[in-house]
Order: sequence, then structure tokens, then C-alpha cells
Amino acid sequence: AAELNRGVWSPAVNGNVIIIGTDPVYHAIHGNNAAGAATLISNGVKFAADKAGSTGLYISLSCYYAFAGVGTTVPVLDQLSPFGTFILHGQTVFSACPANSHIVASHPAFVGLADADISNWGCSAHEAFEGIPADFAVLAINTDIGGTFVAPDGTVGGPYILARGTGLIFPAIVLTPRRALNPVGTSHTVTATISEGGVPEDGVTVTFTVVSGPNAGVTGTAVTDVNGVAFFSYIGVGGTGTDVITASYVDSAGRKETSNRALKQWFGLPVVSVSDISVLATSATGTPVTFTVSAFDELDGTIPANCTPPSGSLFPLGTTLVSCSATDSMGFTGTASFNVLTRIAVVTSSPSGLTPVQEATVSYAVMPRAVAYCSFDGGAERRSCASPLTFRGLARGVHTFCLRGVARGGATELPDCRSWTYEPSPPHTTITSATLVGGSDLLLTFVSDQPGPRVGSGFMCSLDTGSFKSCSSGVVFHGLAGTLANPGFHCIVVQATNSYGISDPFPPGVFVQTPGGPVYIGACGGGGGGAT
Repeated sequence: AAELNRGVWSPAVNGNVIIIGTDPVYHAIHGNNAAGAATLISNGVKFAADKAGSTGLYISLSCYYAFAGVGTTVPVLDQLSPFGTFILHGQTVFSACPANSHIVASHPAFVGLADADISNWGCSAHEAFEGIPADFAVLAINTDIGGTFVAPDGTVGGPYILARGTGLIFPAIVLTPRRALNPVGTSHTVTATISEGGVPEDGVTVTFTVVSGPNAGVTGTAVTDVNGVAFFSYIGVGGTGTDVITASYVDSAGRKETSNRALKQWFGLPVVSVSDISVLATSATGTPVTFTVSAFDELDGTIPANCTPPSGSLFPLGTTLVSCSATDSMGFTGTASFNVLTRIAVVTSSPSGLTPVQEATVSYAVMPRAVAYCSFDGGAERRSCASPLTFRGLARGVHTFCLRGVARGGATELPDCRSWTYEPSPPHTTITSATLVGGSDLLLTFVSDQPGPRVGSGFMCSLDTGSFKSCSSGVVFHGLAGTLANPGFHCIVVQATNSYGISDPFPPGVFVQTPGGPVYIGACGGGGGGAT
């Protein structure tokens, strides 16, 4: 009927017009984004009725042309404008179900309508316009629809919502650069350029937001200059990763406009890997020292490093600082430094860290025609001590050996000291037998792999999580509670302690049911075992 009578109603339309190439009524009831579809209906009707004293038009093509081929004309609309023809194609041409839509024009009636309201409907668009009359404008596109339409903000897609009327504006907020790389800890600047209808907007407040990434939550505002340009800078202190940045402003129609997304990838500077070097001098003038320094860059992988002084240089006696740097293909430089210590005498081997061995052997080397002085645990230095040196019967705790060289002519150096800790390993407790005697007495025997503080002692026993008390192998636990009607369940844990006062950290236990058993070694406590 609308098509047959288009010659009657079309001339009456002298107000605002909105043409929607999808079915918002259906989606407002059944769709994935019902609230968004309802907002489009409400704002669309508001736009059509906005011009006082005029007849507006709100029209939805729904799915009517969903199967139309390329170049299809729309007879129902052909008398709305003398300035061209509406040409479209249907959903089956461009995509099964396009989801992502973008509003490219604005009007006071569309305040509150956002891209999210017209996106993700399941099928957000059913028709796409190839051609429109000159007095109509594109209101929204779908970016999943292939096409050549480029919005003022640079977004490309297929037009599917059109409008004609007074008060329409065509805002654009473009954020650049769209992609950039920077090392962590440096400053990044983005530029927002704002125009409406191609005219720069001066004096507009722009809000910049890092919406996700390592610096998510960083925000700032700036005011556009006479060219419609505003700048925002921030320092990437959140670590490596990619920031997503947007900018927004409120257009002259009162609607919030949001820019394209700009991506900022933060990466670390080249990492130069170095470590201090200690070498034995070959003469009083020093010695040539060779070394290898590597560098790794997140962008370029392994890259060369340059050092001053370079590898192979003659290093004098004492400490020399070596400074190294590596530059990646982007021109970013990482630096590091290390010390080369050229010694008259140097320790070549010694214990380190924790050791359970009660003796220690230390070896060293000395420059030709020089003398070595040694000290142990803070004692007096000894001249010309022979290498290797062995220290026996060490007490439990930290021990330190120091070596100092004196060259011919009296040149000397700070001592080269090496420390380690003698810590005997903890004992291991083994329950060798657990025998139930007379139904409610338990006889236990046990051993340790290390001697205790006293001959025949060094064990503690605990009954049913009670406190540990001194005990010896062959101990009997008498009268363990339990009857046939109400059997008792008991756990006895045995812990060995060695002559250094170190206890077994995982003492084994025995589980027994009284009267009569069974008895299980290792069923409680920290050790293992089985039934007896």
C-alpha cells in the first residue's frame, strides 16, 4: 500500500526524514540488544518530528530487501527526492550477520544514541545503500559491510541509516597516530583533530582516556586550537604491552562523539647483560682482558653491544669500569656497566652457600713475583700461605677466607674474601618396629642416621598431638585407651635431633587401633611406612 500510494504521501513529507535499513521493532522485542533498538526507534521518531509545523517521516525497510541483489532500486522511496535515486543491496550480498555499526552524523534528537546501541543486534543491518539522493546524508554505517563510503572520521563501511533535515551536523574526531612504538618510561603524545562539516572546531574540550593496556585509567583533557587540534601526552610507566587510547568531546548538537582507537605499544629498551669480572694480573702493569657482552631487544632480538674500554684492552691493577651500550633498529639505546677487577692474587675455588661438609678446601693463584697473604675467620694474616688450603673440624655457622696480594715494589689490593656456611644436614628418623603387647601397650624401636646430643638419646616422642618428650628406642606406651565397643585410635610421632640441635623436619609416626590393632607405621606424622 505504501508503495502504491507513494505519489500521495511523498509530497506531504516536508520535514525531517530517517530511513533505516534494518528492523529495530523486531530487535526491540526479540533481539540481542533490545534496549539499543528501542533507543534507535525513540530517537528516530524524535528526529522525524523535530521540525515544527512540518510532516516528518520515519521509515524502516526491515528485512524487505534482505535478499536484494546489487543495484536494486527502492520504488517506495522514489518520490521522496528529485535529486537522485535510492539504490541498495541486501544482507545476503554483504554478510551473513554484520554486527558493528558506527554513527557518522549528529543531531540534538540523537543525544543518548551511541554506537553500542546500534551494534551487536545479532544482525545489525539488513540493507546497505549504494546510492542516495543528493539531499540525503548518511547517518550510520556498518563497518562489517564492505563498501567505499568513508565517514568524516575516516571510518569505512556500508551506509544503512540515512537522514534528511535541518540541524544535522557531521562531526569528526580523529586521533593520531593510530599506531606507535615507544620504550617504557618515555613520553607518548596523541593528537585529536575535531571538525564539524569539515570546519575545524576551536575551543572544544577534549577528553583523552587510556581505556586498556598497561597504563589503563590514565586520562587528561585539552582544548582545541584554531585548527581544531588538541594534544595529550603521558609517560608509559605501566610496563610493557599495548595501550588502547580514545578521545571524545560533546558536539554542537549535544551528543558525545568518540574517536577511533589509537594503539600504543610499550616495550623495554635493549637489555645489555653484563657481570663483574675478576682476573689475575700477569704483570705489575696489568693484563689484557677479553669478555663477551650480549644485548637483547624485544623488537630486534639479539643485537651487538659496544663497550668502552673494549674487550682485549690492557686493564691495569685494580678496578676499571666498563660502560656498554646497544642500539636497536628504532634508534633506542640500552646501557649497562660492569667492573673488571685485575688482582695480584685471586681465589680460584672455595665453598659457597650452605654446605653439610665439616671441612673446606680453598685454592688461589698469585701473580708472578708477588706474595699472597691469607686469613681465616677474621684471624691474623699469614704470609706465603700455600694453595690449596684445607680447614677441618669447622664449627657450625659462617666461615670466611680472605686473600690479599702484594706485588714486588709494594703495590697491594683489597682482600678477595669468600664466605660459606657449614650447616649439617638434618637427621632422618626411622621407626624400625611397632609391636602391640597385651592389646593396649605399644612397644616402639627406632634409629637415626646421625648421632644425638648424648649417647643413646636424641629422640623426642609425642602421643596424640601432645607435647614432645624425651624418649629412647624400646619405649613402651602403656594402656592406650580403647574397648571392643569403642575402639581407640592413637598416633605416636618420633623425632630425632642431632648433636647440633637440628631436628628431623618430617618425623615419622605410628597409627594404632586399640585394643588389638592394627598398627601402621607412617600412617601419621611426616614419614613413610606400612602396616605391621
